Amino acid sequence: MKTTNSVNTLVRLFMEAAEREGFRFVYSPREELPCATKAPQILWLDYPQFLSQEGNQHGRQRYRLRVALLRREVKEIEEQRMAYMTYLQDMLVEMFTSLSTAEGVAVVEGLQSEVPAIGTANDAVVEMSAEVEMIFSNPLKNNLTI
Repeated sequence: MKTTNSVNTLVRLFMEAAEREGFRFVYSPREELPCATKAPQILWLDYPQFLSQEGNQHGRQRYRLRVALLRREVKEIEEQRMAYMTYLQDMLVEMFTSLSTAEGVAVVEGLQSEVPAIGTANDAVVEMSAEVEMIFSNPLKNNLTI
């Protein structure tokens, strides 16, 4: 089983979430994010890191995802900026919770906040990571696709 279908599904799900919430979607390695776009709101997805696979014709694939929400140039007082960061964190938790109910997703676990390495002093940035387990089956064998 190639990992392409699982990765494409994960990317599509976060792209749809970005669209729904009014964020520009950026899918790139972490090093490229700061120069990727100057959009006011960004949902960034790092390339999923493949961790493991169980099964050959059907089974599970496990990935580590890193996602960040960034709101550029938040020029409010520090309290308001922190409140906005809390709002972004809640939004990311909701996105991962929603991901856990998507077709083809078996498990989303280990959700944790990370120290953001992106943005500037005027940006509100929240970065989170989680492990996601995708269910796959051989579409030729079972006539199923994910």
